Amino acid sequence: IDVEAVGPEKTREAARKGTIVLLPSHKSHVDYLVLTYVLRKNLLELPVIAAGDNLSFFPVGELLRRGGAFFIRRDFRGDRLYAAVVDAYVRRLLRDGWAIEFYLEGGRSRTGRLLAPKLGLLNLVVDAALSLEGRTVSFVPVSIGYDRLMEDFELAREKAGGKKERESARSLLAVADALKDDYGRVSVCFGDPIELETLRAELGVPASPSPAKRRAVTNKLATLVMRGIHAHMLVGAGALVATALLDMQGRGLSQPELLSRCARLFATASRAGALASPSLVHVDGRIRETAIRDAAVAFVRGGLLREHVPDDTLGRETEAKKREQRGTNEVIYPVPEEARARLDLVKGCVLHFFADRALVSLAFLGGRARSVTRPRVREDAASLGRMLVHELTHLTDGPIEERIDRTIDDMVLAGELTAAGDALVVGPGNDLADAMVLLSSHASHLLALIEVLRIAARAVRVLSTEPLEEKVLLARALLIGRGMFLGGEIDRREALSGPALSSAFGAFLERGLIKRNKDVLEPGPEGAPEVVKPLEAQLASIAAAPRVAWPTGGA
Repeated sequence: IDVEAVGPEKTREAARKGTIVLLPSHKSHVDYLVLTYVLRKNLLELPVIAAGDNLSFFPVGELLRRGGAFFIRRDFRGDRLYAAVVDAYVRRLLRDGWAIEFYLEGGRSRTGRLLAPKLGLLNLVVDAALSLEGRTVSFVPVSIGYDRLMEDFELAREKAGGKKERESARSLLAVADALKDDYGRVSVCFGDPIELETLRAELGVPASPSPAKRRAVTNKLATLVMRGIHAHMLVGAGALVATALLDMQGRGLSQPELLSRCARLFATASRAGALASPSLVHVDGRIRETAIRDAAVAFVRGGLLREHVPDDTLGRETEAKKREQRGTNEVIYPVPEEARARLDLVKGCVLHFFADRALVSLAFLGGRARSVTRPRVREDAASLGRMLVHELTHLTDGPIEERIDRTIDDMVLAGELTAAGDALVVGPGNDLADAMVLLSSHASHLLALIEVLRIAARAVRVLSTEPLEEKVLLARALLIGRGMFLGGEIDRREALSGPALSSAFGAFLERGLIKRNKDVLEPGPEGAPEVVKPLEAQLASIAAAPRVAWPTGGA
């Protein structure tokens, strides 16, 4: 387990001042165990943890309860008595000074990316904290990242449309087998504590706020927490390896090329403010080659990668030869199609560090011209970003056009683009690579999500003949997506993702392509077939943009 060095001390200082509320990212059932272990290792107070009632089964429920968990329903809207009991319990915990931990996303992410915050329990905690006089309450965002998730098989199956299996005592039988695998490293980073009283004063909210004012505090707090989780997600070797291999245009990468691409990816993420996991880099900031090799080998052992060495056939490889060559420059790593969705869970943890550059690169390359006006790039990148905002929740943090402008400026500074008056052209490149190579690499990071939008656009055309419930439309979309994948219309198997398709439908609702009529979805004011069909064609054209290869003009 890698822990960023400064975070625990900042959290300790906040705990000295008053009560802390820990708000970690939620990707795995072992998040509870990892964070508790790290807190204990750093001699920090162990929190009382809010857990979903799906874990309150024998014997796990009793064990977790004795370990500090309390169980609440996922949704208790409309049940005033239950809400009053939870509210009273939370107030008692805060009044008595107990640290509290809960997950702002509400449940585990099925994509590796952060989910939009659920504000129900946060509202209760904020309301209770504001009513306490003389006690400082601080909210601490915590990022937890994994080289490989223990539940990757289960999560990948659910992404592809499989039904979620309810946790039960019988599911414990699988734990012994799961613990035999190598999952690489876990990284934990504590963000800056957010004092509620300071935030209230900054927003100009009175000490005894109205419900509307309190909701304003809660909404701002949720934004700051999600921003803190995004900013403090440590980049580890597993995430770099997964990103490099999923976004390549060939069947596999050699060991030297994998190391080179991981170094390039880390340099790009660093420009976006990413912090390195302690095990990833040397003291001078260079990537440890052994960290990349270890992550690749862990993926091979888990079935997420294959490993080829000289004298292999494509049908049967010699294990002794592999062991002999492992760690040398002769190894080549291809990704099995059936493992892409599992690797995508790891890539999703750090995608936000690459997404802004990817949007600009897709908008620029999609122009199919050597020169594209800056306003055109800004408009196209922002438009695409709005369709992806439910998956890339960091894009909601401020006006998206301002984010795109900052990214363009940094890409010009890095030599990836050059400003020529009001136009943008391919830049001279930099020490990392030729500019066109960099632009194509950036664009490739979002191609799976572009293919998700293509599947969603094809699926909503069905609504013109028959309104459908959302879950029925989702099942139809997954069926359509499988047909598009098998027919070669889309390339990335990880695009067959139920959660990502649901996010796409949410974006289409906001855009007016579809609308909700009671319990069913039907075409919206902008959802005529003559609009949706060109949108799908436009998305297909955007997805093809990174493959454009034309001279860079002196790079």
